[in-house]
Amino acid sequence: MIEEMYHPSDPSNAEYAAGHTNDDDFEFIELRNIGMASLDLTDLRLTKGVDFDFLGSKITQLDPGEFVLVVSNLEAMEMRYGLGLPIAGEWDTKDKLNNGGERIKLSFGAGVPIQDFSYDDKTPWPTEPDGAGFSLVIKSENASTDPNVAANWKSSSVPFGTPGRDILSGPFAEWMAAQSQANPYSNFGSSSLSNLLAYSLGADFKANPDTALPSMIVVENKGISYPALSYRLRQEASDLTHRVEVSENLQTWQSGDALTVIVAPPFNNGDGTDTHIIRSIYPLDIKSSRFLRLHVEISPR
Repeated sequence: MIEEMYHPSDPSNAEYAAGHTNDDDFEFIELRNIGMASLDLTDLRLTKGVDFDFLGSKITQLDPGEFVLVVSNLEAMEMRYGLGLPIAGEWDTKDKLNNGGERIKLSFGAGVPIQDFSYDDKTPWPTEPDGAGFSLVIKSENASTDPNVAANWKSSSVPFGTPGRDILSGPFAEWMAAQSQANPYSNFGSSSLSNLLAYSLGADFKANPDTALPSMIVVENKGISYPALSYRLRQEASDLTHRVEVSENLQTWQSGDALTVIVAPPFNNGDGTDTHIIRSIYPLDIKSSRFLRLHVEISPR
């Protein structure tokens, strides 16, 4: 177990209107496979704090590095964090995590403990997870880390925690916190961009964030026309990586120096972003289609 949301923040107006009137609806426990082999979860159970049996759940196998969530309310989780979370299921409707701290146990088979510890909401335990909107996160995902030791836990780096994904850190994490956002892939405000894309493109510097989207252009080289992608990148986005990908059919995408060429050095836009232009090595040809797209992802840490 690597993360617990035991005392979530109150529901927003929209969440309340959707019927999620209790902060307990947003509780979750997150597990991760920190080993090198796939794990069969069918013999695992949460038996203290909340009750949940992985046998017959939506997720019964966990590959190396993967996450799985057990939650209080599936619909509430998806409303706050978005779709696509690796949720095995909901725990018993009568259960809830104690806001003041309690024992949590992950068992194998008839009750052999895998992890058995008690958390608290008082110092020396982190206090921010107690209703301030943050989760309780293990500092080191190592089998030797004792979860009963308060010093081995910390508050999540962003509001609402990071269920189903790696812990964010660096400039993007700070930006997410300033925006009171939890999911990098949720929409940025009312725009069509995700938070991740909005940050990387510097869309928050624009009155209309959608105008920051990359655009297809045509560039000339020695009288030959090439399809190219013009896009903005935030100068401080050191914690993100990006690449331009090329496709002929919108299904298979490839990238690399063998497929694309930098047209010119980045141009400073004077607003904290640079404009980049990358073209395909293949010229425009009426006999075939060329598509280019920008791929942005959070750098591994």
